[in-house]
Amino acid sequence: MLVFVEERLCIIQNTKCASSSMHSLLSDRADIVLRGHTSLKHIEFSLAKPLLPYILPAGLSADEFEFIGLVRQPIDWLQSWYKYRQRPAIKKTPRHVGNISFDRFISDLIPKSQQFNCLKEIGGDLGVDKAFAFERLDLFENYLSKKLSCAIRLPIKNTSKNLNAVNHLNISPETLQIIEKKFRKDFLLHASCLETVDGYIDQQGFSDFEKANKHLIPVSSL
Repeated sequence: MLVFVEERLCIIQNTKCASSSMHSLLSDRADIVLRGHTSLKHIEFSLAKPLLPYILPAGLSADEFEFIGLVRQPIDWLQSWYKYRQRPAIKKTPRHVGNISFDRFISDLIPKSQQFNCLKEIGGDLGVDKAFAFERLDLFENYLSKKLSCAIRLPIKNTSKNLNAVNHLNISPETLQIIEKKFRKDFLLHASCLETVDGYIDQQGFSDFEKANKHLIPVSSL
């Protein structure tokens, strides 16, 4: 989590969504940085907002701050985790998954958390004020540049150029069904961001989008 006091801005850092790049580029600029253990670096909105008053300068309220975050195409996000847990550096740890297929990774080791959990409030609705699409990172950078009054360009090298990641993974229909069911909120949130001109969705916008899309969005349509 990165907090900018003067700008009244808090960035909630979703996993596999440029968090390392943001820390590298913005840590010196931020007034408050939660780092180290992943539970701090990637603290969820529902925990971050109640915590904020205890680490802010006296007299400031969390309600004065704008909370923003990124959401990634869900299959692309899962594939990033799949590759991350195959890397040689963790070969001798329980986290290493070896050379198993993506289908098996999803069926046996599917992540317990969803991206939406990082950005939601305790009641289950979208908590951050603005959720941006990871694949339209330039719009996120432009927004940060205006808020922080300086040029922001994140050195991202692994952004998926193809929003439909199904084509190059050879995912089975059964695995797609698992993903569609478990990550329904992620698909909805990501799709709602992509439909906006500015590349982000706010709380009311997502609520309206979710009501208008009661049926699960098929992976093949994204």
